[in-house]
Parts: sequence; C-alpha cells; structure tokens
Amino acid sequence: MKLFNYLILLLICSTGPMLLNAQAPIMGGTATHISWDAPICTKIPGMKNRITWTTAETVPTKYYEVLRSSDGINFKTIGSVEAGSQNITNYLFEDAQPLSTAYYQICSVSSFGLKTFSAKIKAVTSTGNTMVRQGYNSATLVFKDNAARVITVVNLNGQQMKTISSTGVQYTINTNSMSKGIYVVKIDTEGVTDVQKIMVL
Repeated sequence: MKLFNYLILLLICSTGPMLLNAQAPIMGGTATHISWDAPICTKIPGMKNRITWTTAETVPTKYYEVLRSSDGINFKTIGSVEAGSQNITNYLFEDAQPLSTAYYQICSVSSFGLKTFSAKIKAVTSTGNTMVRQGYNSATLVFKDNAARVITVVNLNGQQMKTISSTGVQYTINTNSMSKGIYVVKIDTEGVTDVQKIMVL
C-alpha cells in the first residue's frame, strides 16, 4: 500500500498546472486543498512589477514560488515567499527586473512537496499617469491630460463591473452600489494601459 501511494504521488507531481480550488491526494490518505484568487500585477516606482495574491482554506503550504514567462507557456521560478500562518492570506512579490511582456503564475508547495498552481496572468504595461483620490462613496481618478480614455473597473474575481469613456482631466467613480472590497481599475489611453486600485469602504 505504501508503494502504491508513493506511485500516485509521483504521478501527480509530474502533471501540469492544476485548476483553481484543486485537490490532490498526499501520503497518508488525507487531502491538500487551496483556494485563491488569480494573482494581480501592478507597476510600482522603480519600474518594478508587484505581484500580489490572496489564498484561503490553505493546507500545509510551506512556501510559494513565483513563476515568470515571456510567452505564457514556458515558466521559470524567479523567487519564493514563505507561507505565513493560517491568519495570513495576502502575499506579495516584487519583480525588480521585469520583462517588457511578462506572464506570472504562483505555485503553492506543500510540506510534502506537492505543487498546486494558480491561474496565469499577463503583466500590463503601466505609465503611472493616474492619481487616485479615495473617498467614502467614490474614487476620483486624476489624469495628467484630457486625452480620450476607456476606464474599466474589475473585481478581484476578474468580473467586469463598469466600463466608462472619459475625455476630461479627472473622472469620479460612484461606488455606492458596489460591494465592499478592493477593485482594479484599468485606464486605457491610446493603446497604453495604466492600472490602479480603489477601495470600497
């Protein structure tokens, strides 16, 4: 029976990325389970890419590997983050030398060496030309010029909440009807995308 369980473990570890909310058997007949949102990539000062992700219902996760790819197919590990206690569910990693086009993926590594992969994301080129003024029932985006823009608000599950066109130097998003939490705002200006976050209190 021990040899049979070991062969099952070898087969699992040799397969490709698993789906979100994946479950896989481990030695001893128990199961490892992890739930997480797709990671988010944000451009930060210093021309770095900040990768953030949130997990829930984690299991004996030992650490997280951050994987990067230039084509979305061939990924290499560029760093790791140690797993915290069960009360710590938010993680971040900063890529100090990002590629011009980069895809990222997070890999959870359990105490048994079992790996579970997150969804893949593509890094978005950011110009950092937007300032956010956060209000209680609104968030105002302030731009450096009055160019034509398309503003898209997306929740952390990737669901599109609002799409707005703007030609002014600022635009206020009314958040009264939105659920509490963090949202990603993508501002597309003539083919260049800026990414910001807003919070609904």
